[in-house]
Amino acid sequence: MVPGAGTPVVANNMVFVGSKTGVLYAFDSSGTGATCTYNSPSTCKPIFTATPNPNFPIVTTPVVANNNLYVSVENTIYVYDAMGVTNCSGTPVVCSPLWVASVASPTSNLSTPFVSNGYIYAYDAGSLYTFSANGTTNCTGAPLVCSPLWTAPVGSGSSTPPNGTSSTIFMVSQGKLYAFSANGTTNCTGAPLVCSPLWTGEYATDSLGISLSGNIVYTAGKSIYAYDANGLSGCSGTPVICSPLTQYSDSNSNNSFISPATVANGYIYGVTPSGLDVFNLNTTTTCANNGLLCLPNFTAPMSVNYSTTFAPPAPTVVSDVVFVASDSGYLDAFSANGSTNCTGSPLICKPLVSRRLDSAITSTPVANSTMDSVFVTTSNGNFYDLGQDAYMYANTGAPITNISASPFNLNVLFNSSNTDYALYCTNLTNPISITVSSSTGNLSIGGTTSSSFTFNINLEPNQAFSILSPNPNTSIGQPPNVQYWIRCLPPGFPTYAVNKPGHVSNGYYLINSVHLDATTNYYLILNKYGSPVWYHQVPSYITPNLFKLIAPDTLLLSSYYANVATNTNLSFFNMDSQVSTPLYAPSGRMDSHDYAATSNGDRFISSDYLKVANYSSLGYSSNQTYVDNVIQELSASGQIVWQWDPANHICPAESDNYISYSVGPNTIDPLHLNSFSLSPDGKDLLVSFRNLSAVYDINIQTGKILWKLGGNNITCDGEQHLAIANDPETTISGQHDAKFISNDEVTLYDDHTAMSGASRGIEYKIDTTTNTATMIWEYQNPSGSAAIMTGSLYRYDNGNDNLICWGATGSPGYTEVDANGNLLESVTFPGGFNGYRAYKYPTSSISLSLIRNTAGEPDTSSYGPTNSASTSTSYPPHLVSTNSYTPLSPTRIVDTRAGSGYFGQGVTLTAKGSLNVPITSLASIPQGATSVVLNVTATDTTQASFFSANPGTSTAVGTSILNWSQPNETIANLVTLPIGKDGSITFINGNGMADLVIDLEGYYGYAAPGSGILTPIPQTRLVDTRANSGYLNQGQTLGSKQIITVQATGNASVPSSGVSAVILNVTAINSGNNSGYLTLFPASPVLNSSQISVPFTSNLNWNHQGIISNQVIVPVGPTGAINVFNSLGNTDVVIDVEGYFSDGTNPLSDGSELVSMPSTRIIDTRSNSGYLFSGMTLAPGSSIVLSPGSIPSMGAQQVTALLMNLTVTDISGPGYVSATPYAEPPTISSNVNFSTAGDIVSDSVVTPTGTSNEIQITNHGTSSVDIVVDLEGYFVPNLE
Repeated sequence: MVPGAGTPVVANNMVFVGSKTGVLYAFDSSGTGATCTYNSPSTCKPIFTATPNPNFPIVTTPVVANNNLYVSVENTIYVYDAMGVTNCSGTPVVCSPLWVASVASPTSNLSTPFVSNGYIYAYDAGSLYTFSANGTTNCTGAPLVCSPLWTAPVGSGSSTPPNGTSSTIFMVSQGKLYAFSANGTTNCTGAPLVCSPLWTGEYATDSLGISLSGNIVYTAGKSIYAYDANGLSGCSGTPVICSPLTQYSDSNSNNSFISPATVANGYIYGVTPSGLDVFNLNTTTTCANNGLLCLPNFTAPMSVNYSTTFAPPAPTVVSDVVFVASDSGYLDAFSANGSTNCTGSPLICKPLVSRRLDSAITSTPVANSTMDSVFVTTSNGNFYDLGQDAYMYANTGAPITNISASPFNLNVLFNSSNTDYALYCTNLTNPISITVSSSTGNLSIGGTTSSSFTFNINLEPNQAFSILSPNPNTSIGQPPNVQYWIRCLPPGFPTYAVNKPGHVSNGYYLINSVHLDATTNYYLILNKYGSPVWYHQVPSYITPNLFKLIAPDTLLLSSYYANVATNTNLSFFNMDSQVSTPLYAPSGRMDSHDYAATSNGDRFISSDYLKVANYSSLGYSSNQTYVDNVIQELSASGQIVWQWDPANHICPAESDNYISYSVGPNTIDPLHLNSFSLSPDGKDLLVSFRNLSAVYDINIQTGKILWKLGGNNITCDGEQHLAIANDPETTISGQHDAKFISNDEVTLYDDHTAMSGASRGIEYKIDTTTNTATMIWEYQNPSGSAAIMTGSLYRYDNGNDNLICWGATGSPGYTEVDANGNLLESVTFPGGFNGYRAYKYPTSSISLSLIRNTAGEPDTSSYGPTNSASTSTSYPPHLVSTNSYTPLSPTRIVDTRAGSGYFGQGVTLTAKGSLNVPITSLASIPQGATSVVLNVTATDTTQASFFSANPGTSTAVGTSILNWSQPNETIANLVTLPIGKDGSITFINGNGMADLVIDLEGYYGYAAPGSGILTPIPQTRLVDTRANSGYLNQGQTLGSKQIITVQATGNASVPSSGVSAVILNVTAINSGNNSGYLTLFPASPVLNSSQISVPFTSNLNWNHQGIISNQVIVPVGPTGAINVFNSLGNTDVVIDVEGYFSDGTNPLSDGSELVSMPSTRIIDTRSNSGYLFSGMTLAPGSSIVLSPGSIPSMGAQQVTALLMNLTVTDISGPGYVSATPYAEPPTISSNVNFSTAGDIVSDSVVTPTGTSNEIQITNHGTSSVDIVVDLEGYFVPNLE
């Protein structure tokens, strides 16, 4: 991320971009050079940087000419060596100006410069200024400063940057188009030289910019107007006034152009709120009034129309593609001449490729000549290289009859009816030769004809070769053209074989591919020829299970996170926006096996709970912990409206010896629900339990089981046990995917897990009057092997098309057969495959262009400090906010006690009472800040309770941010909370009454380069005031109103310089029964302590606890020291360091930035909590180990540290809990301290993940405790 990046420019194999922090960056434009690291996406560090004026942002576009780099900041144009050599030094390289060009007024804001014919032109405040472009004329001093060669007054109205030819310079101001002598020789007089216009143009009142082509100059506004650049045609009078030669307008007279026009290759491109208008300058077929008024030759609607929140940038044309950006974050690429993906009369074009970014695109797309890179910036301040999804060509000759490739072959042989193919690429860059040919005539590509063409290109993983060609199928209803698409698959893509002896109907096959070595897992969409048209890779620790189409652009992804209890394993993935929306279970651990929706918008899910039952008859305990699978119907708002608990209907005696240990030690899984299906009439639910080898029909209204198929003969709900007829096997074993296909017919996949023989797909006819299930169709696994688990059967076209996924078998893959069992197609994965299910959908159900545009991970390179930490594996980048920290002087902003004088005074919070705090209005928090660091204190409490908090105005009670266990308590906790879109946070009290006090400590958001970057460190002791402690300030017990000064920098792994703030865990100990508080603040050099001004804030409060701790983030003073103030009584202080933030003295500091998020519970060791480590109360000396990679919200990112709220409850004796990197040397440091039975104590912690990428939470107390952990955010590497 380049903070607040502006419009980029590409030159000299570099891309240059300014930022709102005042830094000018130069990056490798290829994303593959020595300063870049390929990790999909690539991340690049700057080749060099420059800071023209550190006090002002760069809001103009850099310009490169004559190997010089020009950029305007305020009243000055700064000129640098564009190669980063002259006046450049250091590591990393930093450049100083070669010279500067300046105007006298210090309040001027010069426009983006225009450089031509040895001159620099820039506009500001009513004047056009011209300077020497090589720093030789009107330049003096050291360093060299240049003054204007001439000026031209044009009025102080709105204006656009200048543009021009070798003889004339143009600009628009005060509603006129002005033309001046480019070299200051005509209509120029005086000393200093002042120029008057050569001519002016009418109708430019709303112009957005100036474009030039040949001898014509264009302005865009209500219409696009064309003028004679020489001031001759259409011009008259003295002074000369010119009228437009031609007016170009949108077909809708109410539409205006909202971006500058682009003129290229004989076309004019203009953007309206409805999309792109294209005018052909070489024809007048759409013109009237003798060619004076022209309408578009073709139009191209955008993926999403403009909301006009931002003025869109000008279109960019490269070769035969035009790129158009939108304020909704879309970048669309269209055929520049209307020849590809365009139909109808009038001609309308659809996007060739569409990409969606994190926010509105605010810069003109900039591409190199081969379109290997397309650079844009967004309103969130992010700067992207979008690379190229596909190399696109068009054949207008004979139909293509063959395509071949080398050195990699097409995944399947060419068939003119199959439009999509793949190459198994092995490297990050793959030289590929693709040959297209025709046996029926000559091809015509790019104006050349031949029977064959060979294209030599370099494909990166996920990129494609595409060619549009006449359709060889000329049947009625067929499109005139087809587009062939050949995708370069990423290394490690699963290999498979396709056997297609029969005729298969068109369709897309949705399957999941789980390699048995669990290194490359994918969701896959294949076409009927076996080509992968879409894929989505997931980390190895995630098992992709359920994968189905929910809507034309939405997929249901069901992921199993190994060894993780979570309340969301289902998410809705929008292919267009690339956003995953989780579906949450209201309670329990969400099960990932199945999902069903009703016509009224309700959803069926299943959730797992730990329960206890008597399983002694099967050799287990009479008080055995087991997993219960509860089916829940949720309303659209996520509330439970119906649920069915097997514990009330199925008894332990129905289990057999086919029981697996699955959740943890001594916890069995006797049921293992793996599918449920609504009957067509919506009255029943068919449920499959793998470990019972039985399927049950449940009446939804009564909850009673109506019948049971398979399993043993025991029934405990009064249901019928159906006799299986016409089936030699007489039973089923370990079945999956049982479903109704009519009210009295069911299908299932019989894994045959605990039986000899082959797995099979079966259909049964149910007759409850005769108590029978009669097999009416079966297809057995041709390999003869059983399945260990998973698999599915789906019957389409009234049973004439049957798709069977074989699950985890010896012949992995899927098979398609007709009603008689004749093979139509088989796809097998010889490298290993654990397919959960296979679905087939009509090709009309998903747009092929959407599939192509969102498959895989396009080459999306991120420059500078990156924030591309996605909640899902993203294709076009979907960003979560990563931030740098800005410490503030501690400031009280809220105090609800009567007469406090602060916001909220007199508003004591009652039970479930809330207070909405307008954070950004109460303090100096800039726009763009995403999270605040607050010290939250509860006081005047009336009973045990907690505070929770939500961004914005929501009053829902969520996870706790501060806990207390008794009345009359004063207790504090440091929290990091995301800010709502309205700039507010709402705080809620759980029970009783309590006053709320809030002190602002700092915020996360944009910061100067290298500033606010965290270096997390394992907790290291810095201070211990107890006698003979061996640490700083030993023997300096604090008395009432006393202050100690602590040298934070240069100690405890904190460097001696470059530090803005430190993260500390501060503990008060031996404070007796008195009440008091500690305040920490930066130390400034003073003569004596009486000169120290203590902020009216607190960091750590106590009123009865013998020992208590809290996290503190405190800025360091000029010498790197901090002060610690004790309010009352005597207390010892122990301080442990958890990390430090950089101060920006090194703009390219390494370290970590925060990914902030709403507080999310991830661990609760109390029984039946439904979270990680449920029921695993920590005994003295015991630990739990957490891997960040197992937390769904983090995905597969590199996480350097976790930001957590750590709560200790069920306390019965003194002690402390630590959170440390796993498998690293132990320390004596503590995170949460406790001393009183019955207390509930919380503390915010920042814990590095260490070399093992895991953290360990350990109970160092004298008795068992329960642990609750709420995740508030996590830190990822800063890649600036």
